[in-house]
Amino acid sequence: MAPDDGRTLLDYQFTMIAIDEIHGYRNINNKMGMILALTKKTGFTVGMSGTPVNTRLMDLWNVGRMLRIGYFIGPSSAETALQAEREIRTAERRDKKAQPVVESLKRAQDAEKDEDDGNEGCQVTIEWMHRLRQHFSGHIIRRVKESKDLDGLPIIDMELYEERVLRLDLYEHEYKKLEESAEVKDHSESFYVVLRRCLTHPNIVDPAYSLPATTEEWENNPSRKLDVLVQVITHHLKTPNAAYLKSTKREGFKGAFDKYDVTADEVGPPPPPSHDKLGHINGPDKIIVYSAFPSNNPLIVNVLRLFFIEALELHGSMGSKARNEVLETFRKSDKLGPRVLIVSGVGVQGLNLACANIVIAIDMLWSAIEDQQLIGRAWRFPNTKRVVMYRLIADRTPDVFLNNMAFNKLIMYQAFISTPDIIRKIFFMVGQFFS
Repeated sequence: MAPDDGRTLLDYQFTMIAIDEIHGYRNINNKMGMILALTKKTGFTVGMSGTPVNTRLMDLWNVGRMLRIGYFIGPSSAETALQAEREIRTAERRDKKAQPVVESLKRAQDAEKDEDDGNEGCQVTIEWMHRLRQHFSGHIIRRVKESKDLDGLPIIDMELYEERVLRLDLYEHEYKKLEESAEVKDHSESFYVVLRRCLTHPNIVDPAYSLPATTEEWENNPSRKLDVLVQVITHHLKTPNAAYLKSTKREGFKGAFDKYDVTADEVGPPPPPSHDKLGHINGPDKIIVYSAFPSNNPLIVNVLRLFFIEALELHGSMGSKARNEVLETFRKSDKLGPRVLIVSGVGVQGLNLACANIVIAIDMLWSAIEDQQLIGRAWRFPNTKRVVMYRLIADRTPDVFLNNMAFNKLIMYQAFISTPDIIRKIFFMVGQFFS
């Protein structure tokens, strides 16, 4: 293309356009408009995504629009999309009136549960997902952990990761502070962010609060989440391939609410292989800590340092040079080096941290798909160690409700990508017959 001929990309016709991470353009804005304009100029469009449904049904609808699948194009499709949103919102409003808080807590305890027969909003969403699947049929090539390469070997030949929900009761002074904060009249989005940040420490947004200089100062005004974070990290750094931790209800305690302790399994995981899939010697256990708010990180790093834990930090505002230096240090560190990496939502995107095998989320992620993406930073080729994911959920706080929302978003994703068991069995039988 000549630099001065006055033409733009839209003056050309393309044989094919490939859109990597197509879900990143799912919101209706200039970026999506750019994609829609380009796909008009091509004979073939390929969209690639590990998270086709991120937070809502419309994510998938907009992906269909960008791929220019007939059902998702035109005024009638737009009206159908609005109808779907209305039905889902109506069902969710009924759920909010009918569903007690205890059901949300129950989901937080049960990380393995993947259906909710009593939730009308979920059921309506699933019904719409099944409709959309019909129109995506013939347009999708799906890769799953059971998929095989040209040699008949699994594409993802890895042991499934372990998930642990550590249910925590905060200290009394933390609950008191949260109650005081909740009494304000301004329940805006910024208020909700402040409330979530305070789950890391009740005084973290107070301008007069200063970082503790000693363990004594910390113990005079601690937070339950950071105390448990120190406990989990210390446990895994101290003992290679340590037994996994779990939350257990405190026996003999009598009060309005249950109390929980964090204890270790009686038996640890099996010994890991000596080498990764590239033939490199496996290094020591390493830990990824997810913090949703980078502004909380100075306190987290400070508290870890008080307990002799050296941590590196990675967030979205870092330059590429500083980012690469942190990653290089983390990947190459031995037993004496920093083996803890704190990441934020933006900072974690696209990272290959296969050197790590322990992931701790001290904040809930906005969606279960993002949660799976976080796990995928460590649970990926060439890692051969078993990966464990801890979620620190503060009882009777916004953590529970955000975990519930993430659960519902996972249902959307599963409803879209899932196939009936009988169909899946048939595919497996056919594959075995011709292998």
